Parts: sequence; structure tokens; C-alpha cells
Amino acid sequence: MYKVVGRERIKGNRLGKYIVEFNTKWNTGARNIYLISEFTSWFPGHIKLRKIGDRGVAVVKLWEGIYHYLYSVNGYEFLVDEENPERIKNYRPYPEVPSLEFTVSVARVGVDELEQALKEGGVHFEHIVHVETDPAFISKYLDYYVVRIKTLKNEFVNIELEYICEDHVGIKVMDKVVSTKYHDFYETVIKCRRLKAYRFILYDSLTNRYVYGDEGVVENPSFILVRSIKGVDKPKWYIGAIYYSIFVDSFHNGDPSNDPPTIIRRYAPREPGYYGGDIRGIIEKLNYLIDLGIEAIYLTPIFRSPSYHRYDVVDYHVVDRYLGTLEDFKELLNKAHSNNIKVVIDLPLHHSSICFKAFREALFKGNKSRYWKWYNFLVEDIGDVEEEVLDVYRKTVMDPECPCRDRVGKVVKGKKLFYETFLGVPCMPKFNYDNMEVVEFFKNVIRHWASIGVDGFRLDVSLGIPEHALNVLYLDYKGMFDDGVFIGEVTGDPLYYMHEETYDSVMNYELRRLILAFFIEDRITATEFALKTLEQYVKLAPYQANSLYNLVGSHDTPRIMTIANGDKRKVLQAYAYLITAYGAPSIYYGDEIGVEGGGDPDNRRPMIWDESKWDKQLLVEMKKLLKLRRKHRVLKLGFYHAQGLDRKVLLVKRWLDDEEALAVFNASDNVAYITISGVTGKYIDQDGNVLEFKGDSRIKLMPRGYIVLVKIV
Repeated sequence: MYKVVGRERIKGNRLGKYIVEFNTKWNTGARNIYLISEFTSWFPGHIKLRKIGDRGVAVVKLWEGIYHYLYSVNGYEFLVDEENPERIKNYRPYPEVPSLEFTVSVARVGVDELEQALKEGGVHFEHIVHVETDPAFISKYLDYYVVRIKTLKNEFVNIELEYICEDHVGIKVMDKVVSTKYHDFYETVIKCRRLKAYRFILYDSLTNRYVYGDEGVVENPSFILVRSIKGVDKPKWYIGAIYYSIFVDSFHNGDPSNDPPTIIRRYAPREPGYYGGDIRGIIEKLNYLIDLGIEAIYLTPIFRSPSYHRYDVVDYHVVDRYLGTLEDFKELLNKAHSNNIKVVIDLPLHHSSICFKAFREALFKGNKSRYWKWYNFLVEDIGDVEEEVLDVYRKTVMDPECPCRDRVGKVVKGKKLFYETFLGVPCMPKFNYDNMEVVEFFKNVIRHWASIGVDGFRLDVSLGIPEHALNVLYLDYKGMFDDGVFIGEVTGDPLYYMHEETYDSVMNYELRRLILAFFIEDRITATEFALKTLEQYVKLAPYQANSLYNLVGSHDTPRIMTIANGDKRKVLQAYAYLITAYGAPSIYYGDEIGVEGGGDPDNRRPMIWDESKWDKQLLVEMKKLLKLRRKHRVLKLGFYHAQGLDRKVLLVKRWLDDEEALAVFNASDNVAYITISGVTGKYIDQDGNVLEFKGDSRIKLMPRGYIVLVKIV
């Protein structure tokens, strides 16, 4: 069952998130029970229930909303909440994955109260929310303070911010940025050397005036004093950076001397196995990346592994033999850095290979090994494992090639595994992060590669790892390498995961779904798209929103060109939006020349280096967009707004200081004539044309066309 046990009390009458207890009977045979939901990206591991008597309990802080959830026993068995009758059948956590479908339990957190308040009308002080410790509500961004407040929808017609900046008292009308089903979100941006204090003045439709201060709406409300505000005074390199994502084995074979014994020759569909791409190949093609205009490279794992994808690591401290040497990797770092390109590497820290030293020793010594508790074994000791099965494991881990998939995969087929894994894959045993030795091990792994010169880490399956462990790793890393980046692999809404001391960025799959729905699949309108992106933007601080790793494709998704059925106009629009929106745009290798591919592993086809097979028009247009973004900081660092001008016409606006940029997208198959109001001055477009606007201006957009305009200051 679940129950809302209260709300965070910020101070006085000011309230924050709801405190929700999830509580279930402890299953016989359960070593671990996990709570999985939208707020864990549906991965078991992030939230583990504590066993109290014969029940498991987890307490979570959540904003208002309807949440879908399940309990995962030992990471394998997925169960609804038997004590909660409210369920949804055939629920798809991710609509793009039809095979992933469950019956789920439903938790209504604060929603009934919101609906009742909306029905009643009037003013509800308990639904006025501002939490100064949450950077989504107040943050420092470059020379600005960004202040926000959340209220019940349509409850107020005007809100002002009264503030003290140094010794100056000012009042500024706040903008209503976006309205959701239940809420209005207001924002104002103040340019101020030092903000000392502030409070909010709210007016309802009857012109009643309320002041919301340090203790909420009370008599003689005091100002909220500014003590410590999270944010950035100067841009970090990863805020708005242009990434290029490389699946290393598929990029380019630069050194045939380190090739694996068997190389795949067929181009498509891609098979599991090696194409022979290596680090020397990336070095050889670095000039291509420089010419393209990227600012950071994200590499899939480079560590020693028995697989072509290398997400099952055998040794975290060495470069895989089929990729080259540590010296090769250092050369790549040096040459990338000398061209102002950062390098981020993928770190599979959720699970290892069965041939990793810790798991290998546990297979032989059982619970007498110090490594036994590095994993979540589901047996008391190794002797409880079926002898025939254990024999295959032991022979496999002693084989230098570690042929787990061929040997272990066959012998355990249809049987329950004796340890927790990544998604039931026997070759990927899951680490136990309740053991601080595991945390210490990965602290050292991160320090090792950071000291060599790596600029950041993408944390694989990070929502399968408890938050306390991520917090320790993050603080240790940032304490030594403040300019480095931690990118979390999450598949849900970034709102749940962008904690200040866990990640600098997360993969924004939620935005990808919106991009596909609007630009590619024609499932939502421009207004719906604009509102959803604004809702995501306003729930994060600007420095967080502009750091999000935005993507339309990865090594885990079908290629954008294939999803678009070869319509490069749609592909260009999707990338043009990424390049003009908040966040850090990522190009999946080959998308810029039209590489196609279906689901895994076909999405990992080898990069095409025969230029006669490139879509050169696509490449030219991509280069124009990237050049514009690099040249104009407003596209990288600016504030964000979006609106639908027509059912399928979208306007995006970015601004910072005196700089301004506009992008207009026609996602229909018809010519669109659009009037843009209030735009004056000279602008340059992505083709280098200078256009002058005087008030209301009419623009013609071709079917599936777009224009990006940057104001000439």
C-alpha cells in the first residue's frame, strides 16, 4: 500500500513536496525488494525497501502527481501492490517500446486536494509553493538571479517580486511561463550583483493583495533572506556544449594490428560482433569532427571487455586490447584538447562482467571471499548453486576470452539466476552499492581516468544505483575536478533526477519523445509541444536545463532517419530544434550524413566513410546550424521560451543580455505563412542572409522547413 504521510514544511505556512510511504508485505525468498516507478526510470536499485518486521518500507518525497509503480523482488519478479486496488492494465512506461508493458499500481499524490481546491475556487495558501533550497525556484545564473513561484492554476492574475538588491528595493512583475493541468509557474529574472532578500506580492481576480514571505502568507510577512543560492557565475564547458556520440567499435578501424579475430563484413543489418573500430580510428577522423563543429566527444565504454559493446567490463583500469593502448587514448585526449574538444567516457558502474576479478573470486570462494558482498547473491553460499551450472561459470571465467554469452547463456536458459543482474542478463551481475567497498572502488576508477585527462563520465544505468552512492561519487569527483561532468543515463523525466549533488546532467529521453511526437510522427500540436518543453524547462534551474544531454538517437534507440522513413526534412527539423533549444545537443555518429538503422544492434551500423554515399545536403545544413550555435552564445546559454503559432508551426525564442535568437518550424506538409509580432531590427539566418524586421513581419516557410534568426547587436 502507499499513503501520503505529510508534506515538507519549509517554514511557517510554506509547504513543499509530499512525503509518501510505500509499504508492502515482505515476500518469502526475497533478498531485496525495490520500488520502481517514473521516479526511478523503472529500474530496480535506486530505491530499496527497508525490511521492518514482515514488511518492506520506503519513504519518498514527491511533487503532486499521478505515479505508476511496481515492486521488484530481487530485480526479477515484478509485482503490483496487492493492497492498492487502483491499477492500470497494459501500461507502457515508454510508448516507443511496445514490448515493455505491465499492469501497474497507481499512487495519487496530492492530486485529490488539487482537484478539490480548483473546484472550490478562492485562494489556497497551501498551494503557493516556493522552496529556496531547490534551484528550480531560485538560482544564480551568470549575472542573473532567476526566481520562480508555483501557484494553483488561475488563482492569481498577477504576481510581483519585491526584492532587495544590495541597498536598492525593487518591484518586478513576474511572467507566467507556463500553465499545466493544476498549476501556474511564474518567473522573473533579475540582473543584480548581490540579491539580499525577496518576497512575493500576489493579486487575485478580485484585486485582493496577498504577500508571501518567509513564513508564507501571514500578517506582516518578512522577506525571505538569501543565504546560499545554487548556480553558476561563469559558464561550465558542458552547459550547452555540442556533443558527438561515438559507438567506438562502429566508428573507424585505424589500426588493423589490434583487430579481433573475427570481423563482421556485412554492413546491414548489423549483427552482434566486431567491426574493429578503435581509438586510432577516432584520432584519424578527428579533423572530420573538428570540421563538423562539435565541442565534446562521448565515447561508449573503452575498458577491457569480452563483448563488442563493452558494457560488461572485465578490467576498469585498462583500455580494451581491440581498441588500442593507453598511449593511444592519451594521444586522443591531447589532440582533442588541443582543438578545444572535451572527451567524456561511458562508465558501466551498475554491473560488471562475470569475469571481473571480484565476481570471479566469489564464484570460487563463495561467502568467504571479501567480494561476496560486492554483489547481490541470492544464495547463502556458492555451494547452493547447482554443480553443473557452477562448473560452466568457473570454466568460463577462467577462459581469457570469457565466452559468457555462448556458454553461460545456454546453461542458465530458463533457470532462475543466483544473483541480481542488469535486466536479467546473466553476463552482467549487478553491484551491491550498500557495500561501501564498491563505492570506494569506483571512486578510484573515476579518479584514475580523470587524472589521465578525461573530462567527464556518462554513468550507465545510473538509476539502478542508490542515490546515497551516487552522491558520494559525485562529491568526491567534483571535489577534485570541479569542471568535470557527471551525466546520468536516465530514461524518464529529468525533473526526478537532476539533484544538485548527484548529476550535472542527465540524458533527456523525455525531450526525445516529444521531438518524435511533434516533428517526426505528427502526434501532438505545436502548442502541446511548446507547453511540455516549457514545463520541463521551468522545473529545473536554467543552468541545469541548459546542461541536459539532449538527443534524438543513441546506441539504444533506432536511428532517427529510419524512424522518419528517410524523410531528411524531418531529421533536419529535429536536429535544428535541438541546436536552438535549451540544453546540450548530441549528434549520434552518422546522423549528420543520413546513416540508417533499426533497433539494437542495427542502430550501431558502422560509420560510412565513402563520401559518395553521404547525404551531403544534410551534412551541409547540419554544419550551418552548428556554426550558428558555436558563434552565438545566446543559443548555448540563453533563456528559453516556446509557443505554438499554428497547429504545426512552432516558435522558439532564446535571449541573454542584449542577444536574442528566434527559430520557427513548420512541421506540416504545406507551405506556411506566419506573422511574427514585435520583432524589430536586423537578424542573420542560418544561411548567412541578413533580414530586417519592423514590427509584425510575415515569413514564408516551406513544408517541413525552418528558419533560425539571430539578432545582430
